[in-house]
Amino acid sequence: MSLVVCFMASAHAANILVWNFNPDGHDTITDPEVGSRIDCSYWLKTCLTNNGYTFTFHDQLSLPSDISGYDVIVATFGYPTC
Repeated sequence: MSLVVCFMASAHAANILVWNFNPDGHDTITDPEVGSRIDCSYWLKTCLTNNGYTFTFHDQLSLPSDISGYDVIVATFGYPTC
């Protein structure tokens, strides 16, 4: 949670890209609070939205070809399945 708080403090008025490296949707968990299956970007997107931030969501295997317009890039790489 402290990482999110630090991120939120530095992201005011920033162009934010949330890159979810899970385009096939296989990397999900059942979240009892939500009551359904969610991917690893769910709570990140919820946190940003609930705190008034706008962001671009990219759900592909690779980053967009031009990332120069973004001040902050947050990448999710799935849940550990060990």
